[in-house]
Amino acid sequence: MEFRFPPVARLRRKSDFDRTFRTGRRASTPLLLVVGSRDPSRESERPRIGLAVSRKCGNAVVRNLIRRRLKEIFRLAQPRLLPGWDFVVVTRPDCAKATYADLRFAMHACWERLGAIE
Repeated sequence: MEFRFPPVARLRRKSDFDRTFRTGRRASTPLLLVVGSRDPSRESERPRIGLAVSRKCGNAVVRNLIRRRLKEIFRLAQPRLLPGWDFVVVTRPDCAKATYADLRFAMHACWERLGAIE
Protein backbone atom coordinates (compact mmCIF):
# COMPACT_ATOMS: atom_id res chain seq x y z
CA MET A 1 0.00 0.00 0.00
CA GLU A 2 1.26 3.44 -0.90
CA PHE A 3 1.77 6.01 1.83
CA ARG A 4 -0.22 9.21 1.34
CA PHE A 5 1.11 12.36 2.92
CA PRO A 6 -1.68 13.41 5.34
CA PRO A 7 -3.43 16.70 4.54
CA VAL A 8 -3.12 17.84 8.17
CA ALA A 9 0.67 17.86 7.73
CA ARG A 10 0.57 20.22 4.72
CA LEU A 11 0.17 23.94 4.29
CA ARG A 12 -2.66 24.15 1.83
CA ARG A 13 -3.99 27.72 1.80
CA LYS A 14 -2.24 30.74 0.36
CA SER A 15 -2.93 32.57 3.61
CA ASP A 16 -0.87 29.97 5.52
CA PHE A 17 2.05 30.39 3.09
CA ASP A 18 1.79 34.19 3.31
CA ARG A 19 1.65 34.20 7.12
CA THR A 20 4.67 31.91 7.32
CA PHE A 21 6.68 34.10 4.94
CA ARG A 22 5.61 37.29 6.72
CA THR A 23 6.19 36.20 10.32
CA GLY A 24 8.73 33.41 9.94
CA ARG A 25 12.47 33.19 10.39
CA ARG A 26 14.70 32.02 7.56
CA ALA A 27 17.46 29.45 7.39
CA SER A 28 19.18 28.49 4.18
CA THR A 29 21.72 26.20 2.60
CA PRO A 30 22.93 26.06 -1.01
CA LEU A 31 20.09 23.60 -1.72
CA LEU A 32 17.14 24.98 0.26
CA LEU A 33 15.59 27.98 1.92
CA VAL A 34 13.40 27.05 4.88
CA VAL A 35 11.06 29.64 6.38
CA GLY A 36 9.65 28.57 9.73
CA SER A 37 7.15 30.20 12.04
CA ARG A 38 5.55 29.10 15.25
CA ASP A 39 1.80 29.70 15.39
CA PRO A 40 0.60 30.26 18.99
CA SER A 41 -2.92 29.14 18.08
CA ARG A 42 -1.54 25.74 16.96
CA GLU A 43 0.79 25.13 19.91
CA SER A 44 -0.43 21.57 20.51
CA GLU A 45 -0.81 20.53 16.88
CA ARG A 46 1.69 18.69 14.70
CA PRO A 47 4.08 20.64 12.46
CA ARG A 48 3.09 21.35 8.86
CA ILE A 49 5.10 21.84 5.67
CA GLY A 50 4.55 23.59 2.37
CA LEU A 51 6.80 23.01 -0.64
CA ALA A 52 7.73 25.43 -3.40
CA VAL A 53 9.71 23.64 -6.10
CA SER A 54 10.66 25.96 -8.94
CA ARG A 55 10.81 25.03 -12.61
CA LYS A 56 14.47 26.04 -12.43
CA CYS A 57 15.04 22.73 -10.62
CA GLY A 58 14.18 20.72 -13.71
CA ASN A 59 11.32 19.14 -15.59
CA ALA A 60 8.19 17.73 -13.94
CA VAL A 61 9.78 14.34 -13.26
CA VAL A 62 12.70 15.91 -11.40
CA ARG A 63 10.46 18.34 -9.47
CA ASN A 64 8.18 15.52 -8.36
CA LEU A 65 11.18 13.47 -7.24
CA ILE A 66 12.39 16.41 -5.15
CA ARG A 67 8.90 16.83 -3.64
CA ARG A 68 8.67 13.14 -2.75
CA ARG A 69 12.09 13.21 -1.10
CA LEU A 70 11.30 16.35 0.93
CA LYS A 71 7.96 14.92 2.08
CA GLU A 72 9.65 11.71 3.21
CA ILE A 73 12.36 13.62 5.08
CA PHE A 74 9.64 15.64 6.83
CA ARG A 75 7.56 12.54 7.61
CA LEU A 76 10.50 10.77 9.24
CA ALA A 77 11.52 13.88 11.21
CA GLN A 78 8.03 14.72 12.51
CA PRO A 79 8.44 12.98 15.89
CA ARG A 80 11.49 15.18 16.59
CA LEU A 81 10.00 18.46 15.32
CA LEU A 82 8.40 20.74 17.89
CA PRO A 83 4.60 21.11 17.67
CA GLY A 84 2.96 24.23 16.30
CA TRP A 85 5.58 25.00 13.64
CA ASP A 86 4.79 25.76 10.00
CA PHE A 87 7.55 25.46 7.40
CA VAL A 88 7.78 26.59 3.80
CA VAL A 89 10.62 24.95 1.88
CA VAL A 90 11.82 26.77 -1.22
CA THR A 91 14.17 24.74 -3.39
CA ARG A 92 17.14 26.07 -5.29
CA PRO A 93 18.29 24.85 -8.73
CA ASP A 94 21.09 22.69 -7.25
CA CYS A 95 18.43 20.42 -5.74
CA ALA A 96 18.14 18.68 -9.08
CA LYS A 97 21.60 17.15 -8.61
CA ALA A 98 21.28 16.49 -4.88
CA THR A 99 20.93 13.04 -3.37
CA TYR A 100 18.42 12.10 -0.71
CA ALA A 101 21.19 12.28 1.91
CA ASP A 102 22.18 15.78 0.76
CA LEU A 103 18.59 17.01 1.06
CA ARG A 104 18.16 15.36 4.45
CA PHE A 105 21.33 17.00 5.77
CA ALA A 106 20.23 20.40 4.42
CA MET A 107 16.73 20.15 5.93
CA HIS A 108 18.02 19.09 9.33
CA ALA A 109 20.61 21.88 9.31
CA CYS A 110 17.88 24.45 8.62
CA TRP A 111 15.59 23.05 11.32
CA GLU A 112 18.43 23.20 13.84
CA ARG A 113 19.17 26.83 12.95
CA LEU A 114 15.50 27.67 13.42
CA GLY A 115 15.38 25.84 16.75
CA ALA A 116 12.46 23.71 15.59
CA ILE A 117 13.93 20.26 16.23
CA GLU A 118 14.70 18.44 19.46
